[in-house]
Amino acid sequence: MVEKEAQRGELKKRDKKCGALWFPTVVMNLLMKTALSEEGVEWLAMRITSRQIKNGRFDLDILRRDAEGEIIALSHHVAMILSVERNAKKRNLSDKAAL
Repeated sequence: MVEKEAQRGELKKRDKKCGALWFPTVVMNLLMKTALSEEGVEWLAMRITSRQIKNGRFDLDILRRDAEGEIIALSHHVAMILSVERNAKKRNLSDKAAL
């Protein structure tokens, strides 16, 4: 029990050191291969694979299958990795684009 508390404390320290992150989407493609039945399904399997995490960006491939193994949906997602401070900082109105 003491060991778990120590691990939690270490994780909290690491989180504070790294700061909060923001993952804005750059590109997201979604291909629905099969429609689900009206009554729905009990469960779907989802496999998420990261192809590359580099230079502040990451790519994810997402595959969804039903209980029989049939592909329901495919998705590719590209996002940036930024400090949350970049999203939360106050902006000067004169910094915005104008026509």
